[in-house]
Amino acid sequence: MFIKGLLERFSAWPQRRPPEFRFTIDARALVSVFDRQEGRTIGTGFAFLRSDSVVTAKHVIEREGSERRQLSLQRMKGEPLPAVVAYRHPLLDLAVLKAETNICSTPLFPAHHRHVDDRGIAVVGYRPSRSQPGHQIALQVDHVPAFDVQIRSRTSGDEYVMEFTSPQSEPGGSGGPVLGPGGGVVAVVIESPLNGPRIVRATSVFPLLDLLRFPQYDGTA
Repeated sequence: MFIKGLLERFSAWPQRRPPEFRFTIDARALVSVFDRQEGRTIGTGFAFLRSDSVVTAKHVIEREGSERRQLSLQRMKGEPLPAVVAYRHPLLDLAVLKAETNICSTPLFPAHHRHVDDRGIAVVGYRPSRSQPGHQIALQVDHVPAFDVQIRSRTSGDEYVMEFTSPQSEPGGSGGPVLGPGGGVVAVVIESPLNGPRIVRATSVFPLLDLLRFPQYDGTA
């Protein structure tokens, strides 16, 4: 299923879904991340908990270990919005961008549980092969019925990494959300396939919850 043009809301009916796998989210919460200096789209992002705070993968907004300085968020509708890097997780491949204004009315929310049930997950990512020149972008919603979870030991605690096959994923999907059956975010894509087997990896979004819920958070952490 592709999301593009003037769509503002959509009901996700991912491919190969079981009948009960359905959710509705605000499509304006989904963006592609554009590097104005390089003149190209470099990844996917999504408004999470706050309408002006966009979560993506840290490697998307870095160049040779330093943060990119000329970033824009391409929305489903409207002109691109300039954004700055607000936070880079010191250990995990997670980052938060701060938009100059709200990008949507209803940001995505966290799932109730770290991992989902046997209904599977849905992965959303930028799809360059279906995007149009100018301001039109396409995002792919792919239902994934099964996945594995790896636990990686970190100094600050364990990292939960999901691994799964997503036949529709393309380069540019890094930073996209992984959604549970209710539409809540479970993880963030950190490895999107370049070629060969469509193996995707995603890290849990839960380490960002305290940051974004903190009342004094102003996008400069």
